[in-house]
Amino acid sequence: MKTKIVEYFNKGFIILGARKENIESIKKDLNDKGLQHIECIGTYKDKKKLASFLVLDNGHNCLRQVGLNIIKTYKQETFLMKPSILEDKYAYLIDNAGKIKKYYREYVINHKMEKYYTQLPDGNCFSFTKESYE
Repeated sequence: MKTKIVEYFNKGFIILGARKENIESIKKDLNDKGLQHIECIGTYKDKKKLASFLVLDNGHNCLRQVGLNIIKTYKQETFLMKPSILEDKYAYLIDNAGKIKKYYREYVINHKMEKYYTQLPDGNCFSFTKESYE
């Protein structure tokens, strides 16, 4: 599965957290938009596990705008965006005003960092490291 994770990083994606009461609605929104997504588990800030969606870039959608629309609809603070490797090598934490709050210069595969990580359904995971603030 490590090669799948590398493929996701090459293509680009966003990660959206979902509160329990919003999981089905967010899933429907993503399906209605025709976006390929993977349900996963993530942690952020308080280290509590949170249902999340890794939404893959299919080359036809502006994932940043998709992320902004969803976090505004569901009154969330941020989402994570990793553009395709051809566009940018960094990942960005973007707030609900569209501003970059911080960026990450590196990532590690199959290592759960203390602050946050994303775990895929097969158990493989990745974490972003070396954060910098805008």
